[in-house]
Amino acid sequence: MTNFKIILLVLAALMLAAIALGLWVHSSDRAQAAQVWAALESAREADPQLYDPTMVADLPEIAQRYFARAVEPGTEVVPEI
Repeated sequence: MTNFKIILLVLAALMLAAIALGLWVHSSDRAQAAQVWAALESAREADPQLYDPTMVADLPEIAQRYFARAVEPGTEVVPEI
């Protein structure tokens, strides 16, 4: 019976260690995600360029029709990804 108790104690200790490790990794990931998000927010333009149909006025008519249906006027224009 004592061997069974020892095995149970070892298993419980391993489970507690695994839970602690998981929580530590999770908190580290959240901190890194917060840093990345802050960097993305700081890189965002303060006054972004907004889409205006006159921006595509020199394109062929089919392209103008595409943009007229695909992008609403006033939508933020992302210059690069």
